[in-house]
Amino acid sequence: MRPTPQLATRARVAFSGAMTDTCRILTYVSDAIDEVGQPMPTYATGAEIACAFRPGASAESEAATATKHAATAELWLPLDTAVTRHDRVLITRLWGETLSSALAYSVVGDPRREVGRLICQLREVSL
Repeated sequence: MRPTPQLATRARVAFSGAMTDTCRILTYVSDAIDEVGQPMPTYATGAEIACAFRPGASAESEAATATKHAATAELWLPLDTAVTRHDRVLITRLWGETLSSALAYSVVGDPRREVGRLICQLREVSL
């Protein structure tokens, strides 16, 4: 069932009201090569945008010899946000407070479009 334009508008307004946190999208640019010949991703830092950060429990599973990390958080973004599975996210303001040190996450899988919001699954990373 496709939502009516009125329902879609109400959903966008409701979700934008819930987006009280702030983040920056780090857009993947390319892989540079470090001094030992290993690929090192580079990112372009975007402007701060409103979001809704939903921390979740960490989950890991062991697959043969490697540990696979599952998503540890969810992020709601406005529908017009440009973000892909190759990008990273910095959470800069959380629950009304500016963080002294931003929280860094990578995007897990493709973002999902829903009525009124874009949903990204995140996994914590270090910068």
